[in-house]
Amino acid sequence: MTDKFNKDVPLSDEVKKTIKHFDNLEHYQAEQQKEHCVSYDNDNLENRLFNEKHTVEFLAERERQMGALKKALKTLSSEDLKMIRDNFYFDGGKRPTYTELAKNCGVTRQVYTRRLNRILAKLKKTIENYLNSY
Repeated sequence: MTDKFNKDVPLSDEVKKTIKHFDNLEHYQAEQQKEHCVSYDNDNLENRLFNEKHTVEFLAERERQMGALKKALKTLSSEDLKMIRDNFYFDGGKRPTYTELAKNCGVTRQVYTRRLNRILAKLKKTIENYLNSY
């Protein structure tokens, strides 16, 4: 390496390693940035609009899954449904913690999460049964 007077300055191995590390890091970040940049030329825009995710089959399957979820939610008790709403359908803002939700129900966090996990397992089983039967 040269200093401001263009004289060679000896570098320790540790400094050389650090410089190489930062060079590699800059290269990696530049490559990552390239992957995240999207070109909006006509071909790319058309591909994005008609992506395979938006095919009729995908939309039909999505509708079927939503129907299964709605039917499964109807099988829950009012207390269970309230827990699901509190955990997944909160209004904007920040999501309440399990401790806060448990306190509102008058139980410990462990009891609350155990109950929530049982409800979610029941929902999953109901949804799978519905989807497999149709």
